[in-house]
Amino acid sequence: MSVEPIIGRCLLMCPEKERRMREREGLLHKYEIDEKTRYMKKRKADPAKTIKCFSRSAAGQDMTDPYSLRPPHVLLSTIRYLFTEIITKTDLNWTLIYDFVFDRLRSVRQDAVIQRIDITSNILLLEPIVRFHIYAAQRYKLISMCCTYMFSKILSTNPF
Repeated sequence: MSVEPIIGRCLLMCPEKERRMREREGLLHKYEIDEKTRYMKKRKADPAKTIKCFSRSAAGQDMTDPYSLRPPHVLLSTIRYLFTEIITKTDLNWTLIYDFVFDRLRSVRQDAVIQRIDITSNILLLEPIVRFHIYAAQRYKLISMCCTYMFSKILSTNPF
């Protein structure tokens, strides 16, 4: 028995339904807000910057809605956007940038799994994601080494 493949039909980085819900609930990240509404109480999403969040499957939630799933070429352009426009930012702490990118990459992987995309497309998606995780782990290691060194220096200087 073969299962009919699901083909994503959402051509944006974030489905319109999710974008509207996140606007309404105030769940937009700093990097997803339309610049014209940045200082307003009710901020609006910039459709060109909003990226689908990861969400766990729950009872009554349809994870297979094609209009909520992004096809492989949109998933790849989402990854490229994250790596060229978001990771390079310096206006926020690296931890906050990492958390944002980690969540959005998790959503990319989720869309790929739900659609059962072909192996070639999967490799094209997963290679840059793996490189990001290697880079982030190395960066965290360097930060923790610096913190450990500085902390040991503070402890070794006796002010009394």
